[in-house]
Amino acid sequence: MLTIISLTIFLLVAVVFFISNYSILGVQDLLIAVKDNNVPEITILDNNEQHYNKWQCFSVIDVEITEAEVDYNGWHRVPSINIKTKDIVKSFDLDPDVKWNNNKIITEWNNLIKDQKSICIFGAFLQKEKSGNSLWYIQKIKTRKGYWDRRT
Repeated sequence: MLTIISLTIFLLVAVVFFISNYSILGVQDLLIAVKDNNVPEITILDNNEQHYNKWQCFSVIDVEITEAEVDYNGWHRVPSINIKTKDIVKSFDLDPDVKWNNNKIITEWNNLIKDQKSICIFGAFLQKEKSGNSLWYIQKIKTRKGYWDRRT
């Protein structure tokens, strides 16, 4: 009997902790994902792979906001968010085909995650490296403070 009560209390605390720390996304965000995924965000012509945007949420403890050097029709510096989890890094970059105001965007992103516990990123997978690290393209970012959208 005591074990069941202890387990129930543990699960209740775990759910409350999860909701208070990571429940950033709402119904509107899920509808954005459904609407957005009518068409693939990225199509790799060599093998006809198609990748769609999806929401992923992370602890801000694992976040590093920086610039990445990307070789795409020449070298470009783009704003980037690196998520370090265990032995791998997920790099979320902005499209190097677009000229970005890197300093402005990095400042906006830092302000968005300041004093936050978690961040959700809406982006599409691009490629996986031999190291296990992966590259994604960012579309939107959300914290409890608000949104950042690359299209605005």
